[in-house]
Amino acid sequence: MRGVRCLLLPWLLLLGACHGGGSIESARIVRTPEPVLDASLRLRPSTQMLAALDRGVALTLRLRLRTVDAMPALDTSRRIELRYLPLAQQYQLRDLDSGQMRYFARQPQLLAALDRVRLPLDASWAGLADGTTCTLALALDVNALPAPLRLPALLSSSWRMNPPEHRWTAGS
Repeated sequence: MRGVRCLLLPWLLLLGACHGGGSIESARIVRTPEPVLDASLRLRPSTQMLAALDRGVALTLRLRLRTVDAMPALDTSRRIELRYLPLAQQYQLRDLDSGQMRYFARQPQLLAALDRVRLPLDASWAGLADGTTCTLALALDVNALPAPLRLPALLSSSWRMNPPEHRWTAGS
């Protein structure tokens, strides 16, 4: 049993140490006329993720926006889907919450479109006070993958894409 633990520990440490795949460069909330999350994302999908995308597997990104010190606390989640449409030979960027879609001829164009993401927010974000601390987190939604890919995505570091949470002060 001890030998199994000795072999398993380095593998678990290696698996847990593999991070990356994306970053949140900036984020802000534009409050007028309608509240919008304006974020700059740098997505670096792994070879496995890009291969799945090119085979028609949709990759769903989950963005979680919340306030840290506001009363009442605000917390919302937004989902963005990246998809390849083989029959149309186009890539699609779709805001799953609002239904807005954009199309691209090439994969690099799709990924570059994430450099500036504008997502509508509900009206509760319009009253956000200046000086409020906000955070934005980005993750691949493993539960949105087809069933045969979920377990490999949970276990493999090549499917991880959880950059550090981005923190900023509203109004600055």
